[in-house]
Amino acid sequence: MLVYFGYTYCPDVCPTTLSDIGAALRTLPDSQRSQFQIGMVTVDPRRDSGPRLRSYLSHFFNPRQAVAYRPATPAQLRTAESTFGASSKIDKHKPGASYAVTHTALTYAVDHSGKVRLIWTFGSQSPAIAADMRHLLKNDKAAS
Repeated sequence: MLVYFGYTYCPDVCPTTLSDIGAALRTLPDSQRSQFQIGMVTVDPRRDSGPRLRSYLSHFFNPRQAVAYRPATPAQLRTAESTFGASSKIDKHKPGASYAVTHTALTYAVDHSGKVRLIWTFGSQSPAIAADMRHLLKNDKAAS
């Protein structure tokens, strides 16, 4: 599973990252692509409803391959973030005004046992991501 912490109102980092991951996946044969699932944890659950998250992810991925996670409480979000070493903070804003969320811009590749096998930073290019995905699958088969 590829895990990403982001939000649907993000103007730049999130759509760029998800686009790069989607492009990498599209270069893989169906048999390899189907072995990956994408999980996006929203860091803005107040604005990101379940339907909005699913619609957003469908712009980048096959809907059967992408899963949206919407923490029900701030404590659940903090627990998920701390598990990965991620963080987020809603920027100061006036009540009712639009706002941004500062968040970790990393994507985590997690294996079947729940171990983070690889981390991509913001700006990782899709050819490199695709090469890493093929490597992860090769190592996964070797370990089996």
